[in-house]
Order: sequence, then C-alpha cells, then structure tokens
Amino acid sequence: MDYLLTFHTQLDAIIARKSLTSKNIKVKLAPVPRALSSSCGTCARAYSVNKEDLRGINMESLYIIKDEKYIEDQI
Repeated sequence: MDYLLTFHTQLDAIIARKSLTSKNIKVKLAPVPRALSSSCGTCARAYSVNKEDLRGINMESLYIIKDEKYIEDQI
C-alpha cells in the first residue's frame, strides 16, 4: 500500500525520509497536494509499505493513496 505522510516541520520530513530509507522503503519528498494542507508544506510518499513500518515517525497526518485519492488514516 502507498501512503502519504504530512509533517509539522520540514525537519520532521527529512528525518522521516532518512528513517524509511534505512528500512529499504522507497520514499519521495514532495510538496503537499492542494487537496490537503500541512504546516510545513512538505509531504513524503512511501511506496509499497507495511503500515507498521511507519510507527515512530513524527508526522502530522497519514493518508492511504488509492486511485490517486487521499483517505485519512491512523497508525
């Protein structure tokens, strides 16, 4: 499953990318889609990830990406 994570700060986004990359999870930082809002304006898209691998990430919100739509989720 692909997930989109939003963050309170850009530092949180950078730390999340480093953490996920160290777990061999493909992740890409990008601007937050217009349909969503975020404090810092940066999000991370995690590809083909198990939701449990996202535990411990300091994020603002978590969304499942399905058919390029965003469904809010929780850990």
